[in-house]
Amino acid sequence: MTENKGLLAALRYDLLGWGVIPVLPGGKRPLIPSWKEFQTRRATAEEIHCWWETWPDANVAVVTGGVSGLVVLDVDGPVGRASIVGKELPITVSVKTGKGFHYYYRHPGGVVGSPPGILPGLDIRGDGAYVVAPPSIHENGTIYEWPFPLSPEDTPLADMPNWLRDMVVPTAMPVMSNGLAPHPALLPLRATEYVDLLNGVEQGRRNATAARLAGRLLAKGHARAEVIALLSVWNEKNDPPLAHDELVRVVNSIAHREAVNHPPAVTPAPKIFTKPIGELLNGPEPETDWLVKDLLEKGMIGFIAGEPKLSKSWLGLDLLVALASGTPFMGHFEVAQKRKVLYIQEEDGAAMVRKRIKHLMAGRGVAEIDDVLCRCSIRVGFKIDVPEWQAALHHELATFGPDIVIMDVFNKLHTKEENSQQQMTEVMNAVEGFRRACRCSVLIVHHFRKSGGEGKSSRANQRMRGSSVLSGWSENSLYLTGKAGKHIKVEHESKNAPQDPFLYLLEDVTDGEDKVGVRVVFAGDAGEFSQAERLSKILRAVEDAAQGGDLERHTTKGLKEATGLSENTIRAYAKLLEDGKKIRSEKRKMGDRGNLVTCYFPATTSSDQGV
Repeated sequence: MTENKGLLAALRYDLLGWGVIPVLPGGKRPLIPSWKEFQTRRATAEEIHCWWETWPDANVAVVTGGVSGLVVLDVDGPVGRASIVGKELPITVSVKTGKGFHYYYRHPGGVVGSPPGILPGLDIRGDGAYVVAPPSIHENGTIYEWPFPLSPEDTPLADMPNWLRDMVVPTAMPVMSNGLAPHPALLPLRATEYVDLLNGVEQGRRNATAARLAGRLLAKGHARAEVIALLSVWNEKNDPPLAHDELVRVVNSIAHREAVNHPPAVTPAPKIFTKPIGELLNGPEPETDWLVKDLLEKGMIGFIAGEPKLSKSWLGLDLLVALASGTPFMGHFEVAQKRKVLYIQEEDGAAMVRKRIKHLMAGRGVAEIDDVLCRCSIRVGFKIDVPEWQAALHHELATFGPDIVIMDVFNKLHTKEENSQQQMTEVMNAVEGFRRACRCSVLIVHHFRKSGGEGKSSRANQRMRGSSVLSGWSENSLYLTGKAGKHIKVEHESKNAPQDPFLYLLEDVTDGEDKVGVRVVFAGDAGEFSQAERLSKILRAVEDAAQGGDLERHTTKGLKEATGLSENTIRAYAKLLEDGKKIRSEKRKMGDRGNLVTCYFPATTSSDQGV
């Protein structure tokens, strides 16, 4: 007998202490004649079994409010997403819905209403309400699901953020848990006084006012980084403005006092926190969302790391162009669809970055990149670990919504000591926060240690400069070794589908004598035998073509037919053969239009022989 997933989910939620009711399959309307009594009492297991025997295809709804100890924030589509920009959203149990997300919070006690449209695209589900829950099916066909690791078994319920609580729960004066008198900054401001202070103050009132405003913002649930960013704008109106370091000191002081007076509540352990092993083993296998097929997947943290002068930055930019244009990475790895890319460059200047991107676009025949798909930041002083920059990046992630953030280069992206395990953990925790906030990939360009060549460590991720803690954060990376100007070896790190080491090189695209573009070219497997075999195959095919036949046999396309190798591989290895003076290349006119095409000939024969 096939198990009923809706029934199992409803019983699971009942064990968590949540009330449930059945609703219309593919919809939200309750199937029972009246669900009012279940707003104040939870259904029994017998009632739940009876409902799903009657309606086996029913969607599952979780009753919110005091009966379940839940309040749910419903973020609906792009409009709702825009409404939460800049607002604190603590990590909590969450559901991916048909058009957005449900964020589950611990009920604060008392009565929490369910006013519609508290902000555009935002609704609250409190007492007397319910939300559709996994594994229900939305009317648009989307399955409601718990994104890992935000299911009720993996993540504890968070308290409602203060900004949300203030909108739906009557506010009260601060109560100090340790008996200390509240700091003046933590006392409420009258509306008129608040407006006056926001217009700026004169010298002698700046520190006290900054403290009061910081206290108000922190109490509303704003993160420390957001408060600093907001007060930096306010500070410009003061006469004269406070020194920035002093402003940060004031905010940090008030944030510390707020933390002492209002320590975070300890999350109570749920009555049931385990589940049958069969539920784990028989659960659906999540489909991998490949940014680059079999190479880079969405939602991972990784590095492009390697020795000096191995075109790490070129590789990052080639990835940018490939994803934003929907064209193959390295001319080889499939990009199934165009993706949003946020590119942060803190080493190279704008002129160099612009030139490289244009060369890479020309090399792959991409005329333009849509502004909607790519945003960039060049040498603005961005630092991962500085609160103001964290606030700015969180805003960018919320409004732009990239699939991947590419950062170059790591030592310019933070203020910490790279060899300190504690400090690198702080930096990577910040990166993890960005990744979670946007559910995107983060790929960071980084260097190997100076002594980090072949043979120093069998694991490429252990060659990265700085604390070994960095390798622990690496989930999906590309590690480069080799010599500048030659074939570069890539060791691929992936938790799901690691590739064998492979080669690539940078190849100029020319028009006559003029360089018009650059290609990053996949050059095949990195095995020594396969490399020698490829060289031998191509040389033999060039020599055979010279014995007679059409000029077509001397082209990349002709050599592809003769060897079975890809055109990119042929170009890459033909360059090696040219460097070794085994073959030579010439531009020859071909076709009705007389287009110039690269042809290959043995180094010791005339290009006209046999043609």
